[in-house]
Amino acid sequence: EKLKEKKPDIKFVIPTPREHIKNRILQLLQKFTKKPSQFQVESGNTAEWMRKAGTGMAASGTVTVQAAILGLPLISCYRLNPLTYLLAKSLVNIDFFTMPNVIAKREIYQEFLQGEVRSDVLLPALEAILPGGSRREEVEKGIAEVVEKLGGREGSLKRAAEVILDTVKKKTG
Repeated sequence: EKLKEKKPDIKFVIPTPREHIKNRILQLLQKFTKKPSQFQVESGNTAEWMRKAGTGMAASGTVTVQAAILGLPLISCYRLNPLTYLLAKSLVNIDFFTMPNVIAKREIYQEFLQGEVRSDVLLPALEAILPGGSRREEVEKGIAEVVEKLGGREGSLKRAAEVILDTVKKKTG
């Protein structure tokens, strides 16, 4: 909503993999936003929506690898139950939680975890990766490097899984 206030022409689409997730998001928008109608929620065709998008925001996971393969600059946000977070943090020592960053061994997509997932933190990060934003070119170059490390667009998901599994084994091993 704050980004829409600053950039009234911007459009928001939330693609979901399944209909029941779409319905849950629609419920959450009704509950937590002033103008739920400014968000278009679609079920299916996630890759197509990501191809059309100029900028994104995603939870950590395979969707961030898919975004990189499709060339979509985004920020990654993740919030866990505080107890789960503390337990995971004590068991696993990792530098990044977003797969393209793990693959690159540096931050390509900015990561926001736990208490950092707030509009006052996320808004400037999103603005920086919008077309013409201060980090846009840097992120696009980083995405290209990640895709190259994965062996190009073809077969890159398989390679991404291999790199991530190898990293996890080294960190926990």
